[in-house]
Amino acid sequence: MATNSELRPGETEAERDDRHLVELLQELRVAGLGVQVIFAFLLALPFTVRFSAIGAAQRALYVAALCLAAVSTALLLGPVAYHRLVFRRHLKRHLIRAASTMALAGLATVARAKPAGAETAREGGPRGGYGAGGASAGCPLG
Repeated sequence: MATNSELRPGETEAERDDRHLVELLQELRVAGLGVQVIFAFLLALPFTVRFSAIGAAQRALYVAALCLAAVSTALLLGPVAYHRLVFRRHLKRHLIRAASTMALAGLATVARAKPAGAETAREGGPRGGYGAGGASAGCPLG
């Protein structure tokens, strides 16, 4: 049973669940776009001139950042797919809890991918240029 502090005035529990789901899906749309931008920069990084000159440690860091960005993408897309699986099965509260968990895990994962990608971009990209992390943050690296 929901407490009065969770419900807006005149809102039923079903309406609250609907509102939570809509808000969560909107947050996923925004976060998903940001992760796709980071993932695109990471995918383009090996095609830079200096990427072939990076060492084994930076290459491992790049692979880790790329994998983390891919996992983050999957976690942020997961709630949408899960919504399709449980649609019209009266599992909305379970969907909201599961989707929220996936969203938090996806955001935590991309938080780990961005610094690793920025370090690789700094080492493998043009000195003083924009790397995977720098371009998405709007600040130069190097």
